[in-house]
Amino acid sequence: MESERLAAVRRQYGRIAARYDARWSRYLDGTIERALAALEPPPAARLLDAGCGTGLLLERAGQRWPTLRLWGADASLEMLGVARERLPRVPLLAADVRLLPFPDSAFDVVVSTSSLHHWAEPEAGLRELARVTAAGGELLLSDWCTDRLPMRLFSHALRCVDASHRRAYRSGALRRMVEAAGYRVTGASRFRVGRYWEVAQLRARRLPPPRSG
Repeated sequence: MESERLAAVRRQYGRIAARYDARWSRYLDGTIERALAALEPPPAARLLDAGCGTGLLLERAGQRWPTLRLWGADASLEMLGVARERLPRVPLLAADVRLLPFPDSAFDVVVSTSSLHHWAEPEAGLRELARVTAAGGELLLSDWCTDRLPMRLFSHALRCVDASHRRAYRSGALRRMVEAAGYRVTGASRFRVGRYWEVAQLRARRLPPPRSG
């Protein structure tokens, strides 16, 4: 079932990759600018965008902080194709968020925006993000949230018609999953994009791994 869901995500975004930025421009502008405004990366920080899509966040992060070292990962080859045209010098890898092709503690900052509602196993995905985040490093996670009834109804309806959509969560549930993965939440907010889209955004610090013995 989980492999079928990942295949559905790849098919869905393969179909819309070429027109994705234009179709979702207002939503992308709203969520990406909020995410970048919440970050304060140190100079030359290593930043991973997990679920980077067409590379728009990475492009804007590089423009804002030119000394950042950027990486991206996404499940859709077609979305990565658009990203590679935009960012020819940035390493962009095809990957399932549950099995990222990076060593432990590889990044100082990990960002994921508008991706988690597609993940078959969000807890496993967040643990993998924690694995590649250095101790004391930062996670910036934003995704649809279902604190309000209209978004809960929308998420439920979308599950019936879109095989790529798994589930959107309430902001409190997102916070608990992030903390269970090995982070300490340092900031949380909710905002709307347009009239209907409600988004939860969390900032968190990677806790040091527990000492053995």
